[in-house]
Amino acid sequence: MTTPILPQLAESSLQDISNQRKLKFEKRRPSKQSMIEALGNDINAQGIKAFVHVLQTSDLKALSAKLDKEVLSSNGANNPSSKSVLSKRVSQAMTDKGVNKFLSSVKNSEKTLTAILERLGIEATSKKTADMVKQIETEIQYMGLSAIFSNCTVKQLQAFASDLGLTVESSAKTVLLRCILQNTSYTAEDKPKIVRKPKAKKDKAAKENADADGDMDMEDSDLPRAAPPKFDWEASEDDEGDFEADEDASENQDVEMSDVASEDEENNAAEDDDEEDKEDGEYQDE
Repeated sequence: MTTPILPQLAESSLQDISNQRKLKFEKRRPSKQSMIEALGNDINAQGIKAFVHVLQTSDLKALSAKLDKEVLSSNGANNPSSKSVLSKRVSQAMTDKGVNKFLSSVKNSEKTLTAILERLGIEATSKKTADMVKQIETEIQYMGLSAIFSNCTVKQLQAFASDLGLTVESSAKTVLLRCILQNTSYTAEDKPKIVRKPKAKKDKAAKENADADGDMDMEDSDLPRAAPPKFDWEASEDDEGDFEADEDASENQDVEMSDVASEDEENNAAEDDDEEDKEDGEYQDE
């Protein structure tokens, strides 16, 4: 199956993709037509693989209703109703018969193909089998191209877009890939413009009020702590005079206290002498 994009690509681009896909040719320098056919088969195989992966088991059963119930492995251990086995059978049948021929021959084609289009998220343009088959075939080609071209570099995609005569004013890989697959150009005018809203300017008075409110709302923990008081441990001349006066007063007080103590001691000694004299007189009388 040949996609409409491949014939429009330059021979160098086809050679580049073929080398990347590691396709083998009989001749060392294959012709452009042989590369188109080989790449077309590769795109078809990748598209079928992606297509079958999207389908549910019920869809695969409907597509394989007319197929023989042969066992795919030699040991006979495969379950013919499992999704993996059904996927292999449908993929092989589509590859051998061709996508168009296989889809045109499915049982209850209208009902089955309508359900498959819904599964792919595509609205059927007609209830005719041929039209629905064409829609599915186009989608499979799109899936195959997307699988192969998504592995290309930005430089390769830019070369492909140039071969197709497309103007793509972007270096984004996703934009380049979409333009190639949809065969559309992309310019700066197509880029969506982002409308930025101007920032509202605060009134100066409102800003001052807001700052004042913020200061009033400050908690005690947020207030700055006062620095501890500093003491000047070096005494001045006046301070030294005060210290000397205090020391003199203290010495005078100590002297007065000592004088009082001496008088008390003398009085106590006199009393003791009187008592001794009194005792001596009483002894002589006896």
